[in-house]
Amino acid sequence: MSPRFTHLFWLLAWWLTSSNCHAQTINIEAATAYWNLTDALRRDEPLTRKAWQEFLTIPANKIYSSAVWGSDTASLGRYRRAIEVVYMPRYDSLRQAKLRAKVWYYVLVNDYKQHENEDKRYVAAMQKNPDYLDKMYAYAHEALPTRDHTKVAGLKLFYVAFGNDGTSQTDGIVFSLRSVRDNNAIKPGILEAHEMHHQLRTTSHNYDHTDPADDNLLLAFYN
Repeated sequence: MSPRFTHLFWLLAWWLTSSNCHAQTINIEAATAYWNLTDALRRDEPLTRKAWQEFLTIPANKIYSSAVWGSDTASLGRYRRAIEVVYMPRYDSLRQAKLRAKVWYYVLVNDYKQHENEDKRYVAAMQKNPDYLDKMYAYAHEALPTRDHTKVAGLKLFYVAFGNDGTSQTDGIVFSLRSVRDNNAIKPGILEAHEMHHQLRTTSHNYDHTDPADDNLLLAFYN
């Protein structure tokens, strides 16, 4: 094997290893499951306890609901009821009354109903567009010191079609599509970058124990 060929071989091997090391996956299973669930509700088929529990056990939904609702099963139950009322034709009068009263869960679920096609287009684009990942890292790096300008190996990114928040956990980052839409209206990609910075940041959340030189950087994405 010639020295030139050997050099090219190892260069290719390094590139493949590096690419695989930092491979990201974008998972929309939970969002798709939500739309399948609501299709049944539109046919006036009730949301059974079994169907709801299966929906919540989808990895992204499990991560998200645990982070947002925790052990508050009562609030999660009210959210489930709002989904039924908003999507089932038999409850349309009740839906309108709840919206007039501005009951938050009903307003939120109705927003998902109104923006369903937009949300579907968005997650499809996210799966196809690798430039999106570069933008997410670039924005996150802007708010972090140089030592944190890294990438997360094998990071999993999830989109869910309920709630109004994002959460960064050891199992990956979960974004609610309503929160994505709200943040994209300000600057596309900033919600994803915000949650990404939690994965990359090595400085403590406690201001009393941070490097003063980093405080202005942390403020940009601080909760």
